Amino acid sequence: MKKHYPYRFKTRTEFEGDYGSNWESKLNWNREGMRCLIGTVFPFDDVKYGKAYFLGDTTWCIDDTMLIINGVPKPNYEPKKFIY
Repeated sequence: MKKHYPYRFKTRTEFEGDYGSNWESKLNWNREGMRCLIGTVFPFDDVKYGKAYFLGDTTWCIDDTMLIINGVPKPNYEPKKFIY
């Protein structure tokens, strides 16, 4: 079973809704390097804001403006199809 992490990075739409179209300059967001994080799962269970986290090939300082609670995935009870 795939591990479920409790947080994810906000999507571009969520950032724009919270901070406006110029959200990248309002937040401590690295425009070039951090774009790959938008909408992705934050792969840690415990979040200590301001702590440096190693994500991908770079270390980032993450704060509470960047993350949102990741909903619990709904189980899929559909039977798997066997390939014969």
